[in-house]
Amino acid sequence: MLIGGGIAGLATAIALSRHGWRCTILEQQLEHRRPGHGMVLPPAGRLALESLTGGPLGRFSAPIESFEICSRDGLLRHRYPISGSLSLLHRDLLSLLQQSLPAAVEVLEQGCAGLEPGPGGDYRAVDLVGRRWQADLIVAADGIHSHCRGCLFPEALLTPELVTELVLV
Repeated sequence: MLIGGGIAGLATAIALSRHGWRCTILEQQLEHRRPGHGMVLPPAGRLALESLTGGPLGRFSAPIESFEICSRDGLLRHRYPISGSLSLLHRDLLSLLQQSLPAAVEVLEQGCAGLEPGPGGDYRAVDLVGRRWQADLIVAADGIHSHCRGCLFPEALLTPELVTELVLV
């Protein structure tokens, strides 16, 4: 059982299914569209992703040689070389991973309300309509506003970060 069908959930489902696990993904929003949101994929990440998806990422990405940090007025503060890296849009990566899912992976458009302790110290996933899902393994990949993290680690606090602009060259 995977909670969340974003990048981490989809990649994990692909990898687990290759090792014989039967996977079900609970995802509250199957149509992920974050226009303009992108990421930098370093060489090791590129190799891992190509291994998961079965091929080169060329049509989904663009090469990047460096990134720059600039002041608000555009003055260059620092340039970092990142040869061999790729830029990739979030929505394109999600589409690529969705297309790479084995047919045996079940994806359900159903959000997760959280986890509850089961008998014997295990956990059950509880979906938004109150169904309880028992599984040999539960992977909590439900993102930054995770309901699962709050159930497992109620004391954990995230520090909000603000990035205004990243210039890729």
